[in-house]
Formats: sequence, C-alpha cells, structure tokens
Amino acid sequence: MKSWFKNNLIKPVTIALGMVGLLSLNGCSFNDHPYDPNDPLQTVNRATFAFNQQFDTYLLKPTAVAYKTVIPAPARKGVNNFFMNLNEIPTTVNYLLQAQPGPAYESFWRLLINSTIGIGGLFDVASHMGLQRTSNDFGITLSKWGFSSSPYFVIPFLGPSNIRDGLSMLPDYEYFTVWPYMHDVALRNVLLGLDMVRIRTNLLESEDILNVAAFDKYTLTRDAYIQYRYQLVTSHGGKYDQGATYQISNAELEGDLDLEMNTSATSTGMVTPPYKEPDSAIRSNAVNNAVKHTAAHQSTTTKASTTKTSTTAKPTATAQ
Repeated sequence: MKSWFKNNLIKPVTIALGMVGLLSLNGCSFNDHPYDPNDPLQTVNRATFAFNQQFDTYLLKPTAVAYKTVIPAPARKGVNNFFMNLNEIPTTVNYLLQAQPGPAYESFWRLLINSTIGIGGLFDVASHMGLQRTSNDFGITLSKWGFSSSPYFVIPFLGPSNIRDGLSMLPDYEYFTVWPYMHDVALRNVLLGLDMVRIRTNLLESEDILNVAAFDKYTLTRDAYIQYRYQLVTSHGGKYDQGATYQISNAELEGDLDLEMNTSATSTGMVTPPYKEPDSAIRSNAVNNAVKHTAAHQSTTTKASTTKTSTTAKPTATAQ
C-alpha cells in the first residue's frame, strides 16, 4: 500500500509541485491579484491551477468527452451508480464517527441493497425504496470535531480543495475505502482512473457556467468549491469558517447584473433538512452562488474604480 502511494500519488504530486514552482519562478503574473485572507496561498494556488488546466485540456477533458461520446447514457449511469455505491462505505463510517447512527444505518442499508439486488451497485434500487443517497467524508468529520478553519488549497491533478479536506483524503482512502484491500493492482488503478474520468464527465455540464466571459476562472472555480463544501459541511452540522465569507444574497446584487442562469435556489446556500439534499443539487447551488458572488464583487470593484477615476479627474478639469 505504501509503495502504491509512493509511485501513484507522492511522486506525481512532487513532480507537479516542482513544475508549479518553476511556473512561479518564471515570472508568471500570479501575484498580480489582491490579497485574500481566505486564500493566503493564492500565488501557489494559481500556479497549480494553471498546471491542472493544462493537464485537463490535453488529457482529462478529451478523455471525458470521448467517454461521454462512446459510452451510452444508461451504461454511464450504471458506472456512476457503481462508484457511488462504493462511496457508501466511507459515508457510513464517517456518520458513525460523527455519532449519527440513523444516517449511518440508512447508508449501510443502501450499500447492502444496491450491492445485492442492484447487481454490485450498477442499479440504485435503494433510492426507489426511499433510502436517499447522501455524501459524507472525513473532512466533514474533522469540521465537526472542531477543525473549522482551513484555507483554500489547489492539489496537483486533483484540483480545488483546502488544507483540511486535502489531508482527510488520506484516511478516507487508506482506511474507509475498498481500494487498499484490492490485491489486483492493475485492476485497482484502472478503476481509479475510470472514477476520475467519470467525475470529470459529470462536470462537463457545468463547464459553460464556469467559462462565463470576463470572469476570472480561478476565482470562479475557487468560489464554487468553497460554496459547495460550505453547503455540504453545514448541512451535516459542521463548520467551515472561510465558506461564510462567500455567501451572497440576491439583494446584494442590486438588480444591475443580468445573469442568464437558474438562481431559484436560496442564495445563502444553507441546505435543509440536514443531510437530505442531493449532492448534485448542492453542487449546482454552489456554482450559481459562485457566479453571483464573482459578478457582485466585479461590479463593486468596477464601481469603486469608476468613482476613483472620476474623483481624480475633477481637479484636472478645473485646472483647465
């Protein structure tokens, strides 16, 4: 297991960080942005983000597009169900660690039903029986144990995260998933690769929103991730201090921003009742709120810049 981490995680991440460091040293203008206390690692994060964008552009996205084109939708749904069924294991364990036996019981029964009647999880039979899918992880567990503050951090290859959630991936993988117990290394690596492609394919639909013209894609991606994690963590009763900063209400938009998107969800992003909101709905709300947050911030910055320009221009006009 340690050798797998060394060869498949530590080495690639080390190489990626080295490339990121070179990007930073080569005069890239990643530090031409205002300091954000919720993103103190922004210079490194932007370099990593740029690296990940190249990795996505030339490898991950084309693979995801090909996967979506070649594999029929029913088969993709079955693959998605299969991996989501495996996620019921860490979800169940983390509910127990959070002293929530009720949701743990439901998640366990989802795993049992879908693994048997659902033919290894290919079919989500449990949802039709009233057992709705939820999402939980060790990052949420840590937030409920008091680890509430964690700055944003971009992980090479894996994408947006924060210090707490990044660290939580290790125990989630090492102790709460089936992967360390698979002796067929080749099969395990193929399945992990397929899982990454599956996740990237599911994100293709929201890509148009993240590519909104005139928006800084790094900022938009960061805000969407923080919104997503904030909503997910708080829906489980945990805390994520940085996430509260990114909340925005419709009133704050002042009605002067034309965003052609679904904004019917509550802008504050609080999810009720606890642990019952589908993960996809939370993700959608997060992206919507991130766009609104970025748009409002951009509008405020533009107004401030215009006011400052007009103020400094007046003495010149008087002098003339």
